[in-house]
Amino acid sequence: MLGLPLLAALLLLAGCGPDAPAGSPGASPGTGGEASSAPADLPPGVPEASRSTLLHLARADADASRTPLPAWEVPEADVPPGGGPKMRSRAWYVVEEATGKVLGARDAGTPLPIASITKLMAAMVWADAGVADDTPVEILREDKEFIQITRSRLRVGGTYRAGDLLHSALLSSDNRATAALMRSTGLDRRWFAWAMERRARALGLDSARFGDPSGLDPGNVASARDAALLLHAAARHPRLAPVLAAVEHRYSRLDKEGVFITARSSNRLARGGSWSVLASKTGYTDVAGSCLVMRTRLGDGRAVTLALLGAQGVLSRYGDAARLRAWMEKLPEGEEARLAAGGGPGEDDAEEAGAGDAL
Repeated sequence: MLGLPLLAALLLLAGCGPDAPAGSPGASPGTGGEASSAPADLPPGVPEASRSTLLHLARADADASRTPLPAWEVPEADVPPGGGPKMRSRAWYVVEEATGKVLGARDAGTPLPIASITKLMAAMVWADAGVADDTPVEILREDKEFIQITRSRLRVGGTYRAGDLLHSALLSSDNRATAALMRSTGLDRRWFAWAMERRARALGLDSARFGDPSGLDPGNVASARDAALLLHAAARHPRLAPVLAAVEHRYSRLDKEGVFITARSSNRLARGGSWSVLASKTGYTDVAGSCLVMRTRLGDGRAVTLALLGAQGVLSRYGDAARLRAWMEKLPEGEEARLAAGGGPGEDDAEEAGAGDAL
């Protein structure tokens, strides 16, 4: 029988001593054998296969928390009081980026369903999970069945680069692409959503809650102010910034020569010549209504971030964005219709065509 001192020494060598987190190895992968700086705050029940990825994401969460988002306020009352444009969105928020001044807001602190704006958080978690852009990812039947009543240009059995799937997820709001990206991290839906919520807490997005990566879950909610900050966080991420600034992206299947897919922005304002869109994401479900977050540059050069939640009718978000811009720029009457038209509907305008987004 081993004496207590010898037993304690063996436990320490095995990384199971009192200084090691229970149920985790003494050093995490990717640290060259050095002790992990990530907090051991994983809840009970984490599958062993997911532990390494979640600890890796915990370090990214810590980094994110050290780079705070702008301290954009949530007004206690509507801004301007009793004025502003007549909006159809249930809640809205617009802020001048250079000064942090809230130019207009209504119910900006109320958590509401955000539909596919969710994909911004899913993309950040995926990007920090360590999956390389050139990683081949096969579309499986489970990716098709993960999201119901939506269509996709991505064929079951087809293999694509992960970075190309990211473009389809963020530009065309493709749910099948989003499900495949989630799967490529090694996390299942439960733990991927848990990682999304933990990132929201690290960023200070206290109203944000997530139940799935696509936005179909009606429990995916955030306030208009936090939705605006979510876009800001995604747009400053080095792997996501160029994707969110793009209008379209053409790529090919890896397993079938000559087959190409074009992912186009589901935001018609980004496709037209009347707007300078720096980054955007649309969303729509029957529960959430029509949603839009967008960074845009006004005619006088000011950059603003706006969030529109809960507009009734898919096109109402564009009308509201046009009303906001005409109001901020004091444009002549009649300019709103031109601004709302943007680039018009396109074949990949997922929400207007009824394909590819959370419907």
